[in-house]
Amino acid sequence: MKRHSATLSLTAILTLGCATHGLAQASEQEHLQHNVFAQMPWQELGPVIFGGRITDIAVHPENRFVYWLGAASGGLWKTTNNGISFEPQFQDAHSISIGDIAIAPSAPDTLYVGTGEANNQRSSYWGNGVYKSTDGGKSFTHIGLDGTDHIGRIVVHPTDPNRVYVAALGALYSANPERGLYRSTDGGDSWECVKFLNEDTGFVDVAIDPTEPQRLYAASYERRRRAWNFSEGGSGSRLWRSTDGGDTWTQMEGGLPEGDLGRIGIDLFLRNPETLYVCIENRNPRTEAPEPEPDTEEDGSPRIPSAEILADPLAAEEFFAPSEEAQDPRRRARARLIGGEVYRSDDGGDSWTKTNDRSIGGSPGYYYGQIRVDPNDADQIYVLSVPVYSSSDGGKTWTPAARRGRRGPGGNRSRAFHGNLHVDHHALWIDPSDSRHCLLGNDGGLGITWDRGKTWDHVARLPIAQFYAIGIDTRSPYRVYGGLQDNGSWGFSVQGDDSYGIEAKDAFRIGGGDGFYVVCDPTDPDVVYSESQFGGLSRQNLRTGERERIKPSAEKGSPKLRFNWMTPIVVSPHAPDTVYTGSQFLHRSRNRGSDWSVISEDLTTNDPDKKKGDVPHCTITTISESPLREGLLWVGTDDGRVWLTKNGGHRWTEMTDRFPAAAQGLWVSRVAASPHDENTAFVSFTGYREDRREPLLFRTDDCGDNFKAIHNDLPQEPINVVQSHPTNEHCLLVGTEMGAYVSVDDGATWFPLGDGLPHVPVHDVLVHPTEMHVLIGTHGRGIWALDGQGLAELDQETMAKSMHALPPSNGRIVKRGYSQGYTGARKWSVDSPFMTAMFRFHLREDSDEDVLVEVLDATGEVVFTREVEGKAGYHEVPWRNEPRRRGSGPLSFLSNLSGRGRFGNRNTQRPGSYAVRITHGEDSSVRAFEVIDSRGTQRGLGAVPGIGESNPETGSAQDLDEDDR
Repeated sequence: MKRHSATLSLTAILTLGCATHGLAQASEQEHLQHNVFAQMPWQELGPVIFGGRITDIAVHPENRFVYWLGAASGGLWKTTNNGISFEPQFQDAHSISIGDIAIAPSAPDTLYVGTGEANNQRSSYWGNGVYKSTDGGKSFTHIGLDGTDHIGRIVVHPTDPNRVYVAALGALYSANPERGLYRSTDGGDSWECVKFLNEDTGFVDVAIDPTEPQRLYAASYERRRRAWNFSEGGSGSRLWRSTDGGDTWTQMEGGLPEGDLGRIGIDLFLRNPETLYVCIENRNPRTEAPEPEPDTEEDGSPRIPSAEILADPLAAEEFFAPSEEAQDPRRRARARLIGGEVYRSDDGGDSWTKTNDRSIGGSPGYYYGQIRVDPNDADQIYVLSVPVYSSSDGGKTWTPAARRGRRGPGGNRSRAFHGNLHVDHHALWIDPSDSRHCLLGNDGGLGITWDRGKTWDHVARLPIAQFYAIGIDTRSPYRVYGGLQDNGSWGFSVQGDDSYGIEAKDAFRIGGGDGFYVVCDPTDPDVVYSESQFGGLSRQNLRTGERERIKPSAEKGSPKLRFNWMTPIVVSPHAPDTVYTGSQFLHRSRNRGSDWSVISEDLTTNDPDKKKGDVPHCTITTISESPLREGLLWVGTDDGRVWLTKNGGHRWTEMTDRFPAAAQGLWVSRVAASPHDENTAFVSFTGYREDRREPLLFRTDDCGDNFKAIHNDLPQEPINVVQSHPTNEHCLLVGTEMGAYVSVDDGATWFPLGDGLPHVPVHDVLVHPTEMHVLIGTHGRGIWALDGQGLAELDQETMAKSMHALPPSNGRIVKRGYSQGYTGARKWSVDSPFMTAMFRFHLREDSDEDVLVEVLDATGEVVFTREVEGKAGYHEVPWRNEPRRRGSGPLSFLSNLSGRGRFGNRNTQRPGSYAVRITHGEDSSVRAFEVIDSRGTQRGLGAVPGIGESNPETGSAQDLDEDDR
């Protein structure tokens, strides 16, 4: 019997010897979760320089210095100092995807948060209804509306904080009856659906007249996303009005368009709510060709947007590369539609007038749909899109006049503004007391202006990055790379080069567009492969700056290639010049991507109906080559197929029918060949694009002849990634749409991994092959790191011992960081992880006897001693004297005062070779480790000039004078 086929789970093993006081109070399962795996701390690494998608902004009605930001998948953030610093709230809710935030005008500490982003993206996460806080966000209570999935808007009665209206879109990928317009009159204790149309049509917006709160306006929205197609509108998208507080609703007409409409946005002029505007995506075909837009002004000068626009739509050239629509002729049909329209009513919605001649609005409309009226000027309006469209004459004229930016001489797009903000805008707040002051949320985070958009302050301190995939190189210390939603591909060192840690300036960009896989050549860390959407592969030499586009192309007479939004890249572990990627075929290059050959048939279903959709489908999503056998390749597709070749593509075997019916046809999120046995592999499926949330994870130990389900007690969360630990064959790591999980008994039992990770989508997981660090790429909170040395030996056998000493981690000393001046909150940094030598052990049960941890130098002298209370579970002991308290700020880098916590530490580690001895009763273990001098040549074990007591702010072994701190 193979070791991974052990018949007892971890809980059964521990039950054999767990009758002590500590374990008697809780089940063995709880012990493992709370006393073992939850004792491994996560550290957030960022980066923050590029921000992430902001979906909503809510400002305190009595204090503009206090406001909340909602992130698409990064949670809720509050500032009490006008954006100088932010604290995360709501981080442990079931879903931290924020659809909308509403503050009760008459009770500003009452906050309603609707979960589930409303922007209909590929990575727009579902929520579980509405949450409420009555203490300004310190605590939240779930108040219902499960099943609504995506919340477009919440409005609260101006004088009654318990009267609330919620526009619920419902599921994104399927029909469901929970969508509609809801009302509560008791603060969310109960809800009634006051308007329901059908299971495909929900509500995306609702507005209330603050002077006559019985009058409400709402926008219904018919839409259905599929993995291969998006129906972006229909006859269900309409405008509605109620004059009796929502009891009855009447469809508004009076000049509004009919036929197929898309997303609709609503806003009222606060000083006179009889005036209101709507932006409508009119999806009816044009009856005549549109008038071409001039490229020059009347004087012949290049036409550029004026300074009235609220953001520079030309912030980065990569963002204006050919869009998804332009790349596929099926999407270009959008240009033949009427497009974005703006309508105005001055009689409370009885009649409407179209304001614009050319299309103004979102492109694509499903991703935007917000319109805002200046609270002090009824003629000053803004429509949020790729740029922000601005009109100062009630919508007659607009800047910019075109959907994408205008080109100047030579084809270069002119940059007319100083803001240099990201494009793709989703939230705008205009200060009622000063219209020049605005807050703008987009795919790059938060912008603040005090001069109506002429200049901007980009708040680059929010760790809300949406990573799709991450990678590492072979340097020491190594670099971490990753690709992000709409923010390209970036890299940074896992440890800063001085005692100030990792700073925002340490991150560097290597690719544009939407970023995905980043893979480094294992023999040359300067050679990096990255990609943008739909297979936009490139190879870059970071040392020379050379870049080569290496996307495979179809040979003449061959079928057109179909590439997934996130196309896999694999460098062979056996031959570093060999690279694999996938379209509907598997492609292999023997010269780092300069030339490609097709080594498979079409591995997808090649479904003609799905290929008619407006999103490329029937594509390869995941590739894995066995680290133990060259040419043994696993492939998975977005339409549910799994394949294996044992001879480098000469012969393929389909595995699809070897999985249960529940998994067949679903998106294959990952195939992972085991590094321990060439016959073992893991396959995960995700039902995310079918609105199915169950985990689906399978294992084969006979090279695909049979597959066994090992999702077992994983929670109801679709799986994005599975990885086998590189040294512990029993340890598996999984990233789901809600978190990270670990099993150390081959998948028999699963537990949340680590402490401190928010309830965030985990899109990628990797374990450094020599350092054993666990790194995860989250889609909403950036990259996180965990020192996983303990996982290298944590399994059934070791956890059944009374005491087991686990592998220690090496320490590292870096040069002293010198003052960079007084930058205040703009200076973002985090402590470098994995700097302090760490010692670990596991106790099976509580003990009255302490555990003795001792560090011995090369002469055998004991240079560090620590006694640890004998509590059952996993323990980590840093080589550090007891902490001393400094200051009183929150223990969080998010305070951004110094990027440090409130506890300084006296770090006694010195460069050299050491051993740690861990003793408990008769059990004793000695293990070697090192402290590495990263400042230059290692100086040995004696006194080292310049190294003394640690910097209390950083914990590194450096002396800093008070003036240097």
